[in-house]
Amino acid sequence: METPREPKRYLDNPENVTRLWRRFVMACAVVAALDLFGLLGIVYHRHASLFVEGLPGFYWGWGFVGIVFLVFGAIQLRRFVMRPENYYERPGDAD
Repeated sequence: METPREPKRYLDNPENVTRLWRRFVMACAVVAALDLFGLLGIVYHRHASLFVEGLPGFYWGWGFVGIVFLVFGAIQLRRFVMRPENYYERPGDAD
Protein backbone atom coordinates (compact mmCIF):
# COMPACT_ATOMS: atom_id res chain seq x y z
CA MET A 1 0.00 0.00 0.00
CA GLU A 2 1.30 3.42 -0.90
CA THR A 3 1.62 6.11 1.75
CA PRO A 4 -0.10 9.41 0.96
CA ARG A 5 2.25 12.17 -0.11
CA GLU A 6 2.42 15.29 1.98
CA PRO A 7 1.63 18.52 0.19
CA LYS A 8 4.61 20.71 -0.51
CA ARG A 9 4.84 23.54 2.03
CA TYR A 10 6.15 27.07 1.58
CA LEU A 11 9.35 26.49 3.58
CA ASP A 12 10.13 23.23 1.77
CA ASN A 13 11.48 25.29 -1.11
CA PRO A 14 15.10 26.36 -0.36
CA GLU A 15 14.63 29.54 -2.41
CA ASN A 16 11.84 30.67 -0.09
CA VAL A 17 13.98 29.99 2.99
CA THR A 18 16.84 32.02 1.49
CA ARG A 19 14.46 34.83 0.59
CA LEU A 20 13.03 34.95 4.14
CA TRP A 21 16.51 34.82 5.69
CA ARG A 22 17.67 37.75 3.54
CA ARG A 23 14.60 39.81 4.48
CA PHE A 24 15.19 39.10 8.15
CA VAL A 25 18.84 40.16 7.93
CA MET A 26 17.86 43.31 6.02
CA ALA A 27 15.25 44.21 8.65
CA CYS A 28 17.82 43.73 11.42
CA ALA A 29 20.32 45.89 9.53
CA VAL A 30 17.78 48.67 9.02
CA VAL A 31 16.80 48.72 12.70
CA ALA A 32 20.47 48.64 13.77
CA ALA A 33 21.33 51.49 11.38
CA LEU A 34 18.41 53.56 12.65
CA ASP A 35 19.54 52.93 16.21
CA LEU A 36 23.17 53.80 15.47
CA PHE A 37 22.19 57.05 13.79
CA GLY A 38 19.85 57.95 16.64
CA LEU A 39 16.77 58.02 14.46
CA LEU A 40 14.81 55.67 16.70
CA GLY A 41 14.76 58.47 19.29
CA ILE A 42 11.98 59.98 17.24
CA VAL A 43 9.82 56.89 17.80
CA TYR A 44 10.60 56.28 21.48
CA HIS A 45 12.48 57.97 24.31
CA ARG A 46 14.94 56.01 26.41
CA HIS A 47 14.71 56.59 30.13
CA ALA A 48 18.32 55.70 30.84
CA SER A 49 19.56 55.50 34.40
CA LEU A 50 23.22 55.26 33.38
CA PHE A 51 25.13 57.10 30.69
CA VAL A 52 25.94 53.95 28.73
CA GLU A 53 22.24 53.09 28.36
CA GLY A 54 21.76 56.18 26.23
CA LEU A 55 24.49 55.23 23.76
CA PRO A 56 23.36 54.11 20.30
CA GLY A 57 23.49 50.34 19.94
CA PHE A 58 23.80 49.69 23.67
CA TYR A 59 20.81 47.38 24.04
CA TRP A 60 21.47 45.17 21.02
CA GLY A 61 25.19 45.05 21.90
CA TRP A 62 24.40 44.14 25.50
CA GLY A 63 22.02 41.43 24.29
CA PHE A 64 24.65 39.99 21.94
CA VAL A 65 27.27 39.87 24.71
CA GLY A 66 24.73 38.24 27.04
CA ILE A 67 23.87 35.53 24.52
CA VAL A 68 27.57 34.83 23.86
CA PHE A 69 28.17 34.36 27.61
CA LEU A 70 25.06 32.17 27.83
CA VAL A 71 26.27 29.88 25.03
CA PHE A 72 29.80 29.55 26.39
CA GLY A 73 28.44 29.02 29.90
CA ALA A 74 26.20 26.23 28.61
CA ILE A 75 29.18 24.58 26.92
CA GLN A 76 31.08 24.62 30.22
CA LEU A 77 28.03 23.40 32.17
CA ARG A 78 27.71 20.45 29.79
CA ARG A 79 30.97 19.04 31.15
CA PHE A 80 29.40 18.69 34.60
CA VAL A 81 25.93 17.40 33.74
CA MET A 82 26.69 15.13 30.77
CA ARG A 83 26.22 11.41 31.37
CA PRO A 84 27.39 8.41 29.35
CA GLU A 85 25.09 7.17 26.60
CA ASN A 86 24.19 4.01 28.52
CA TYR A 87 23.67 5.77 31.88
CA TYR A 88 20.11 4.51 32.45
CA GLU A 89 20.67 0.92 31.30
CA ARG A 90 20.92 -1.73 33.96
CA PRO A 91 23.98 -3.92 33.92
CA GLY A 92 23.27 -7.23 32.22
CA ASP A 93 20.27 -6.00 30.20
CA ALA A 94 20.28 -7.39 26.68
CA ASP A 95 18.44 -5.81 23.78
